[in-house]
Amino acid sequence: MKASTSRQSQGRTRVTREQVAKRAGVSGGTVSLSLRGDTRIKSSTRQLVQMIAKEMNYRPHASAGALAHGKTYTVGLVFSNPQFSEDVLAAKYAPAVMRVSRELSYRNYHMNLDVRSAVEGAKGSRRLSRMFNEIGVEGFVVIHSPGSALLDGLKDQGVPFVVLDGKPPRDGGVGVYVDERRSAELAVEHLVAMGHRRIASLATLSVPDSEQLVVGHRMEEFPRGYFQAMAKAGLPAFAGWDDPCMNLADQLEKLWLQPDPPTGLITYDDADARRVIDVLMRRGLTVPRDVSVVALHDVGVSELDYFSSPTITCNADLQSEMAASATDKLLQLIEDPQNDQCHESVIMQPQLIVRKSSGPCPSPDLNSQ
Repeated sequence: MKASTSRQSQGRTRVTREQVAKRAGVSGGTVSLSLRGDTRIKSSTRQLVQMIAKEMNYRPHASAGALAHGKTYTVGLVFSNPQFSEDVLAAKYAPAVMRVSRELSYRNYHMNLDVRSAVEGAKGSRRLSRMFNEIGVEGFVVIHSPGSALLDGLKDQGVPFVVLDGKPPRDGGVGVYVDERRSAELAVEHLVAMGHRRIASLATLSVPDSEQLVVGHRMEEFPRGYFQAMAKAGLPAFAGWDDPCMNLADQLEKLWLQPDPPTGLITYDDADARRVIDVLMRRGLTVPRDVSVVALHDVGVSELDYFSSPTITCNADLQSEMAASATDKLLQLIEDPQNDQCHESVIMQPQLIVRKSSGPCPSPDLNSQ
């Protein structure tokens, strides 16, 4: 009976990291790093901390194996944008989350999912640092971080990370993302091949200020690709394409007040394309007979087949492919950090899927002038 009581008492009293640190005469962070076998800590200090931790029966939250081998086989998946709610982020990137989880399981890793959106900035990087040092997360897949504070914090602390669907910090880091400039070029090239010469881009018009952090890299690259492809085809950028108006209906109204309205329209995503098609239909125009519509970014409505609307020509959603590549890159950074190839970003080439919203120019003779 006494032995049972003693065991229950021991179970209720957990040795803390701070107790180990106090006895070893070091900081709590040094304890965590020593137990992970981090070579930044002197060998003598690591051995002392590990010996004291063993004597005190201290175990980090991650696992007992981490104490001996410095491995927890745990990777963090982080949503880093504070502009969207947790539900919206989780829904938007559901294919990426599922693919990361599956790829990790193939390699006998576990995923620690952080769906809290407001982790940007110094506070977020400190919290992720605690996950790295205390919980035993070995690195992070950071889904589309629009700012640099979080990533800079992780980089400064030597935490391995890969940015999925976004560019890494300019002064170092690994990202996996689509060549969005090429996405816009493909849209223009497709319309030009169909005989269109008056092509307007609405790809920067319908995104509210509150969402521009989320689509920042696309907002930069889409217009550049549009300009470049139009110049290559010997065509002028369509007047009014970059009007700061954020209302698609008003913008289309302005375009159709001009003497020669466009026969081809490029939208930011397939949701915008659907809205554009609805506005055009209310004007008595038919897609693609009168106007062709191409979307640059797939948010999940491209393949929907409505009775009154065509399916939308759109660049393919490469979330799953990006997630697989980002996971592989992160595990390389964790397992073989001296390999130069694992420090190189991956830029994926877009794939335009032609559907029923685009077709031949209705007046090829007039538009060839």
